[in-house]
Order: sequence, then C-alpha cells, then structure tokens
Amino acid sequence: MPLYSGDKLNIGKFVIGNAMPIVVTSVFYEDVDTFVDKLQTKILSDKNLYEIRFDMFTEREISDEEELISAMREMDIDYIFTYRGKDALKYYETAIKKMAPAVDLDMSLIDKLEQRSRVTKIIGSYHTSDAAAMMSALDRMMNSDVDMVKVACSYSDDQEFLADLNRIIDVRRDKKKPMAFIPMGRTFWRAIAGYYVSDIVYAMGDRPTAYGQPKADYYYDAFKILFQ
Repeated sequence: MPLYSGDKLNIGKFVIGNAMPIVVTSVFYEDVDTFVDKLQTKILSDKNLYEIRFDMFTEREISDEEELISAMREMDIDYIFTYRGKDALKYYETAIKKMAPAVDLDMSLIDKLEQRSRVTKIIGSYHTSDAAAMMSALDRMMNSDVDMVKVACSYSDDQEFLADLNRIIDVRRDKKKPMAFIPMGRTFWRAIAGYYVSDIVYAMGDRPTAYGQPKADYYYDAFKILFQ
C-alpha cells in the first residue's frame, strides 16, 4: 500500500488499500459492442479494474449506458463509471440506479444526486491547474460523505509537484478516507504519487484518457522497484 494509505474500500471484488495501489485501466471506445467484444475475446483482460470514460464514447445514449452496465454485470467485471460534461447527472443517476460498482463524479454534483446506493461507491473528484484551489478542495472533500476522493492537478516542474505531495502527505497523516492524487505532467510523478499517497493510479488502455497516462506495465515495473 502507499506509505500513507487510507482505510480499505471495496469496489466490487477489488480491495482498495492492499499491498500496492490498484492500477485502474481507463478506456473508451466508439460503442458498447466494441468494448464488450474486446472483453469477451480476451483482447482486454477480464481481471482488470476499469475506468469507463463513457463521455468519450461516440455512441453514449442512456440506452447504451444501460446495455453497458448489464453486459459488465453478466461478465462479472468491475469498473468505475465516469462521465464528464453536459447532462452528466442523468448518466450518474442511471449508473447508481443500475448498481454500477463505483462512479467518479465531480464534487460539484455530489449534492445534486437524488439517490445513493450501498452497492455503488461514490468517488468525488476535483480537477484543476491551481494547486492552492486543489488543496482547499481536498480538505473539504476529506470531510464529505463520499467513499473516496480524487484530486488531479497539472504541474510544470518537480518543485511544484513535490510541494503539493508533501502537503497531501500531511493531510493523509490525519485523515484516512481513501484517495487518489493524480499529478498531470510527467508520467513518473503518477508512480511517485502512488508510492506515497494514492490508493489507486490510472493507466491508459488503447489510448490515454488524460495527459501523462502510462500503460499499466509502467506502474507494475515502477512499483517493483519502489515497494521492494
């Protein structure tokens, strides 16, 4: 687990807070059928925890989302459902109603949710390029009723990243809510964040869904060195 880890949390069969950070593979495809076919034919592993960036699918009606959730349940594959952008709330309400294992939604939407489920874990997230705003948001998020928090910030140099990492370590000493710190910029920063404070880290599937996202093997190789 990270040197400064949070309490354990289950997302489906995956236990957040074990020996090493969980590597989440972030994916998007043109349509649900393409994604499901890759899983059924084992082009994609059915052993991964996925982040499904449904907002980046070409075909993304509510009916497509319902088809996706049903297919993932049938295949017994765990995932985090994510949707950024217009009308996001209706997609999250559907995911929670259909009992997706987890959803990742912007903190601004948390209080607008009309329903919650004991099955669906809520990851509250905050994305910015303003480090001071991120730290202020993190303090509020750690005291909120979400199951896990995720903060992502863009950096231009090592000093800025390391300064925020130290601040987040201070937060983690006192508060044990599971969290992810995603430094966007240099890829190695993501592995360092996983070593120190992040209970999960994000890897790219066929294509990155965020700047600096490496393949899963990058993390596994880095963690073999860092956690030995």
